[in-house]
Amino acid sequence: MRIHENMRVVVTDTYFVCGGNPDGSGGGVITTTNRLDEAHALQIQAIKQNYSMVRVLTYAELMEN
Repeated sequence: MRIHENMRVVVTDTYFVCGGNPDGSGGGVITTTNRLDEAHALQIQAIKQNYSMVRVLTYAELMEN
C-alpha cells in the first residue's frame, strides 16, 4: 500500500482517506479503497508521512463536508 498525491481518486471506492498535505499547502483526498482494514492501514501510513487531520470517510460522509 502506498500513498501518492498524484494517485487517481476512484469515486466508486467505498472509503476515502483524507487529510492535510505534509507541507501545509492544502489537502483533500489522499487515496481511496474498498476495504476498511486497508483504509485504516493507509490512514496510519499517511499519519506517519506527516499528513494532518487524517480521516477515513465514506463517499456520503465526504460529500457532507
